[in-house]
Amino acid sequence: MVHKGQPIPEFLQGGGETGQLIRAIDWSLTPLGPVDEWPQSLKTCIRIILTSSQPMFVWWGDQLINLYNDPYRSILGGKHPEALGQPASVVWHEIWDAAGSRAGRVMRENVGTYDEALLLIMERNGYPEETYYTFSYSPVPGDHGGTHGIICANTDETERIINERHIRTLKDIGNAILDNQSIEEVYEATMLALQKNPQDFPFAVLYQLDYEQQTATLVGNTDPASASTLAIPQVALQDNTPTAMLLREAWPSAGTATLTDLNGWFTGLPTGSWSQPPVKALLQPVLLSNTGQPLTVLIVGLNPYRLLDERYLGFFKLIADQIGTGITNVRAYEEERRRTEALMELDRAKTTFFSNISHEFRTPLTLMLGQLEELLNEPDSTLNFVERNRIESSHRNAMRLLRLVNSLLDFSRLEAKRTQARFFPTDLGQITADLASSFQSLVDQVGLQLHISCNLNGLDVYVDRDMWEKIVLNLLSNAFKYTLQGSISVSLTNEGEHIVLRVSDTGVGIPAGEIPRMFDRFHRIANSTGRTHEGTGIGLSLVHELVGLHHGMISVDSELGKGSTFTVKLLHGKNHLPPDQVSDIRDTQYESIIPDLFVKEALSLSDTSRIADSEPQPEMQPAVASSEKTTARVLIVDDNPDMRAYIRRLTMREFDVETAQNGQEALTIVQQHQPDLIVSDIMMPVLDGIGLLRALKNNPETAAIPVIFLSARAGEEARIEGYDIGADDYLVKPFSAKELLARIRSQIKLSRIRKQNSAHLQSLFLQAPVGIGLYRGRECRIELANDIMLRYWGRTREEVINKPLFDALPEVKGQPFEAIVKNVFDTGVPFIANEIPATLLNNGLLKTIYVKLIFTPLREEDGTISGIMGLAHDITDMVLARQQAQHSADELERKVQERTWEILRKNEELVIQKEFVETIFDASAHVIAVLDTELNFTAVNRKFEQLYKHDRNQVLGRGYLEVFPAARGSKAHQDSLDALAGHYRHNTITYSTVINGFFENYFIPLRKKDEIYGVLILSHDVTELVEATQKIERTNKELVQINHELEQFAYIASHDLQEPLRKIQTFADLLAFNLTDSEMAGHYLGKITSSAQRMAQLIKAVLDYSRLSKKDELFTEVDLNVILDHILIDLELLIEQKNVAIQRTVLPTVKGIPLQLSQLFTNLITNAIKFSDQTPAISVWAENVPLNELKQLNRLSPDRPFIKVMVQDNGIGFDAKYAEQIFTIFHRLHDRSTYVGTGIGLAMCKKIAENHKGTILATAQAGSGATFSVYLPL
Repeated sequence: MVHKGQPIPEFLQGGGETGQLIRAIDWSLTPLGPVDEWPQSLKTCIRIILTSSQPMFVWWGDQLINLYNDPYRSILGGKHPEALGQPASVVWHEIWDAAGSRAGRVMRENVGTYDEALLLIMERNGYPEETYYTFSYSPVPGDHGGTHGIICANTDETERIINERHIRTLKDIGNAILDNQSIEEVYEATMLALQKNPQDFPFAVLYQLDYEQQTATLVGNTDPASASTLAIPQVALQDNTPTAMLLREAWPSAGTATLTDLNGWFTGLPTGSWSQPPVKALLQPVLLSNTGQPLTVLIVGLNPYRLLDERYLGFFKLIADQIGTGITNVRAYEEERRRTEALMELDRAKTTFFSNISHEFRTPLTLMLGQLEELLNEPDSTLNFVERNRIESSHRNAMRLLRLVNSLLDFSRLEAKRTQARFFPTDLGQITADLASSFQSLVDQVGLQLHISCNLNGLDVYVDRDMWEKIVLNLLSNAFKYTLQGSISVSLTNEGEHIVLRVSDTGVGIPAGEIPRMFDRFHRIANSTGRTHEGTGIGLSLVHELVGLHHGMISVDSELGKGSTFTVKLLHGKNHLPPDQVSDIRDTQYESIIPDLFVKEALSLSDTSRIADSEPQPEMQPAVASSEKTTARVLIVDDNPDMRAYIRRLTMREFDVETAQNGQEALTIVQQHQPDLIVSDIMMPVLDGIGLLRALKNNPETAAIPVIFLSARAGEEARIEGYDIGADDYLVKPFSAKELLARIRSQIKLSRIRKQNSAHLQSLFLQAPVGIGLYRGRECRIELANDIMLRYWGRTREEVINKPLFDALPEVKGQPFEAIVKNVFDTGVPFIANEIPATLLNNGLLKTIYVKLIFTPLREEDGTISGIMGLAHDITDMVLARQQAQHSADELERKVQERTWEILRKNEELVIQKEFVETIFDASAHVIAVLDTELNFTAVNRKFEQLYKHDRNQVLGRGYLEVFPAARGSKAHQDSLDALAGHYRHNTITYSTVINGFFENYFIPLRKKDEIYGVLILSHDVTELVEATQKIERTNKELVQINHELEQFAYIASHDLQEPLRKIQTFADLLAFNLTDSEMAGHYLGKITSSAQRMAQLIKAVLDYSRLSKKDELFTEVDLNVILDHILIDLELLIEQKNVAIQRTVLPTVKGIPLQLSQLFTNLITNAIKFSDQTPAISVWAENVPLNELKQLNRLSPDRPFIKVMVQDNGIGFDAKYAEQIFTIFHRLHDRSTYVGTGIGLAMCKKIAENHKGTILATAQAGSGATFSVYLPL
């Protein structure tokens, strides 16, 4: 005991409350004796623990008397202060079997112990408690030798172990149920995951509820082998059994319930990891997102060594949520999973198929090629020119097929990692030159130049000869394919540590945007100019893979229209190659036929091979009589010369045939003289078949020419796609000659029938008793005008046909017709005028006539407007008669009778027109509705009926708000009123409350002359586009936030965490040099301990801060008064020590995350206590935030109410200029020696406020305290 007035020994100074207690004890009455007689080693230990921020204790003497520091009080709990000075076996009697054995070993053997996260069931707060500690017992020598005591530093691992256990369980469940395909699998996977955590789940059972049958079925049990009376296969909920009564607790409210005295209800309960069974159980309903009733109830035996606090309860709620999510996912994505599995199986089958089919192709190819070669090489062959030509074509295409099969097999082997190179020393210059020379005669035939420079002066390079040939020949073949004029160059040079192969050409080049994808599998450039568009798209990809097997590099440089250069670089020597694949002996037995395959295929692409196009008709075939041969002309378009020749032979006996090798050449022929039918391949260079078809269909003069597509793409989808793009017929290669001829005859016959029908229809138009004109396109190009319309115009047919209407009739410019026609084309609304004047130039004189005029839109099959039909009836005489009727009623009556029959006939025509308009109206893909001036429906189309589920007969004549009462006051309602006022309204995105979707809407005033008689409404559903845009925005925002947090963590690693590490390293070095000086060693050990504690604080703070980014915590109703009560209880000792005065008012209840809000206000109150040079005075109150203040805070939503919770102190305050910076992570206004801390607390406060859609502000003056305002939504 240190008496008042006596100086305090240096080793007993400090230590906070515990240090004061140590100084107050009369140690002379204890086995330790008077303080001044304590051994120096004990004094050193006491000094170490009192100056340490880490929980530490010293056990001294035979009875191991317990001494400890302030941080160790948190471990003792309710045992403090009685534990001070007591024997350790008394203090920790409940864990002495574990602690005592370790302490005895240290004292007996002078050997330290170390335990990491050791489980200890402590009774320190009135109940047994599960705890985990990492600690090391270190022997302390006495002054005269021997072990006299133990010093120990403790780290509380309880929270970490339990949190990791919880996270592992949640992760196990999440992973386990991720791919479940049935609800039963979800139940089973959940139980298996819970079995792995017997500490938190001594037992767990899962019951599925049946509301109709009022029963509960056992669907999960973590311990099925137990004889628990709680786990019953089927429970009738109306029974009075304990299980039924327990389940009824969770039924009506779908809320969590707790059952106590569990052993009084049930028997045979499992114990899990513990020695005794649980005494309490939790009933946690499992709710699905689309229902308020629980589908299942999870009954969990609670850990007997844990209190059921909010964190523990929240963990069980997360478990239930995961089970519910798993069930929901099974229900929602079951069909999608089946589809994914099918696709994966198809992908595996594809790889296997490619590999197997490539092998299987070789046998029939070998038989085909062998017999064809025998026929061609027979010395006494009797083949005539035509027969030999056909056999050579068959042989040439069979060789091409063999190369394609070889490429496909090579590719599948590479993909399956089954190709292994064999590297031999090779005269690469000579071999490369020989390979390039094999193309010499072919290049000469097509008028190109071939430059070869491959002199390496006999330098040997290690390559796989077969692979190198494929690399060179693929690049050469590619260059020949896309070079139509100029030259091809092949060079091989020795450049530093590399052998460099360059294959250059002056061909068509590669677009810059395509270069990055040139070596992608199956990638081809669309509509590229070349000798053909045929190919698999794997040649360059195969080259890339083969170069990679040589550990080399390949690149391409190209300029569109000027040519390309492919560069391959290989390393010298063999050190870079796998040793087991290298041989130093030359491969003298190698023979290759690969060049011949490539050259023969390239030859089939050259213009010289087009001799087949002009092959004469075989003499052995009977000539077709001239009477049997039709006069139809057929144009064949294909980039493959053999295919052109074959189809030409098939068709030339019945038709006049021309050929073209690409779409552009075909268009040139069509412009010179139109064929009756076109047979075209789809994939061709320059202009493909689709481009050719579009060009034909977009030209009115050629739109009627039937087109038959030939394609290698088989299947129903490919056929439908062919029809969708406008082809008249579609034939899959290989095809039957009879079928092709039959389809050609059929299409020609149909085309002639269509032409006849068109001529008949045109004849009807031309002979109609009214003026009729057909106008195509927006410029209204005149396609047809009958004689009566020409008479009205005063023009001949040659003067107007195929000219824009208002260019052919310039005198009508300035009259209303141009605007009328434009409006009909833009809106699709027909124009009808019973009487309208038109001033036309007729016989050189301007003359005004009166016509009854109709303009109606012409629509394509997809509903788009492609033109306008105009009908005009000259009523000039009727108008003049009406004018004269003002002078003579009798004359008017006579005129009326004369015209009555014409009016009746015209009415019939109008009926026809009305039906025509209604047909177009109903074919629209947009919702169309017409309202009158009272907002009553006068017309709706079929799309309206489908979308709103209203029959038009139930809608027409009723008011807009009567049909859609929920639309009153909506944007659509207001826009309809605006349109009646004459305003055009277009809303790109509007939310419809009627059908809960987003729409693009048009509200167009309908005018008759200058009077508005209604509103036309056009509506288009854009819900999917809006939802996709919103999802992208949310994802981008989350990515920005995550990136920002990653930057913060990088800062931690590079700065704050390094400081305590440097200190530990420095003092550790000093300690190593001063081990003999116990006082200095103790001093350095204290410094090391302090730095380690600092690092632990930083790491814990960073982890707490990082956890704030989690979004899976549930928001609940949080009473801030309860939060504050808990905080004041936790800080009770600190408040008493600092004599803190706290004033508070009643605080509101908010929606939030309890743990985070507790962290926020704990940080603010501990800061208010810490940063004070006088007796701390703290005030806490709340008030509503007025709207004007809310609007000034741009970061808060003004659409919801907020409260402001203020925490005010009388501390040291701060300069107002730091009001924003103090919330930055690791930003401090004072050094750590003055005020301890991590610099993370206020950053956490800001993060928590933002997580709750709020914010935090600070106001202060230096030396005058600070006020922190926390804004939270109600």
